[in-house]
Amino acid sequence: MPVIRDLWTKNFTKTDYPRYICPRCGDATLKLLLASIFESEDGSTSTNKSREEWEPDFWAGRFSCDFKCAKDDCAEIVAVVGRVTLSAVHGEDGLEHYSEFEPVYFYPAPNLIDVPEDCPNSVRAEIAAACALIRCDPASAANRLRCAIEAFLTNEGVRRFTLSKQRKYANVSLHHRIDLYKSKEPEFAEMLLAVKWLGNVGSHGEIALDNVFDAFDILEHVLEQRFHRTAERIRVLAGKINKRRGPVNKRTRRKR
Repeated sequence: MPVIRDLWTKNFTKTDYPRYICPRCGDATLKLLLASIFESEDGSTSTNKSREEWEPDFWAGRFSCDFKCAKDDCAEIVAVVGRVTLSAVHGEDGLEHYSEFEPVYFYPAPNLIDVPEDCPNSVRAEIAAACALIRCDPASAANRLRCAIEAFLTNEGVRRFTLSKQRKYANVSLHHRIDLYKSKEPEFAEMLLAVKWLGNVGSHGEIALDNVFDAFDILEHVLEQRFHRTAERIRVLAGKINKRRGPVNKRTRRKR
């Protein structure tokens, strides 16, 4: 399932918050624990709020809170920290102010994409790291997805090192590794190349959040096609073995 972009770009309030994906069970079951919310004003607010020109809308600070999975057999806790400001709506008695929370960091981070069960742990770990960075440092998140590609290609058997004329080992560039992979999976290689370019941008400066979401979506498609296809092959193989009640294509030697 592609990244639900609104989920990761919107702030939240005590009464209106996103249904984040639980990082443990994978369901959209995280609920905000109101009693866990802690707010404190920042330094600018502390030093300026006594001035005559001060307005409540100027107030800003930091917050922390917990989300908890609503499923009893999971009950995972996700800690969130970030920035808080005051917003206002017109009520019966005039302007009514309420806290608006801008999440910056989640621990453990909810998943942005579906990662197949057969996906190697090395790839999964890089994706998890990218998810943790998505709000606080999108550029670094893009770079971790680039690392996920490296791990993916290693799992696919694409070589990481080459032997130079001086008989010394040297790293094979990611671009060249993708080129090597083209002979095996040309369609996947083209998609991985796109993620690599976005990761390069993240490595050298700022990148728009939407572009990082694009990288997540492309990588998710590759993983889904690659590992779900493997899972289907295994299911077919198991069915054949069960049908034959023994090995498939069993070869026996003739007696001499």
